[in-house]
Amino acid sequence: METDQRMYLTDDILTKVDIASMAVSLECRAPFLDHRLAELANRLPLERKLSRGKAKIALRRIAGTRLPESVLRTPKKGFTLPLRDWLKDDLKSWAGEAIFGAPEVWAPYLRRSEVDRLWREHQQYNVDHSMRLWIIIALSLWHQTCTG
Repeated sequence: METDQRMYLTDDILTKVDIASMAVSLECRAPFLDHRLAELANRLPLERKLSRGKAKIALRRIAGTRLPESVLRTPKKGFTLPLRDWLKDDLKSWAGEAIFGAPEVWAPYLRRSEVDRLWREHQQYNVDHSMRLWIIIALSLWHQTCTG
């Protein structure tokens, strides 16, 4: 818990919420991060927090008195970017230029035929290769930045 509180929350989750909310002029609050509530949660014994692989037992118990069952059973949703769609639509030409505009950057490490296949399959929505393509884009942009 301490690692999550000191690192994952501050360096990842809260940063993402802050960036996303500021981008649309939205004021966000994190009520579960009130120091009094966090201190109370930190003092609870482990068996009040975890049970049979389920976390947040105390929170679930309290929520169960106020929320409908359908809400309680809804799975978590993360802060995923629509990268698959962006590389297919909005960022397609930019991404294609980043990847294929300077193939000499990645050619020593990747086969051109495989990069072509990833791109083609992604554009046809046969397979989501967005993360693989994003890594190639990042390498190309890093190289461009370093070499001017």
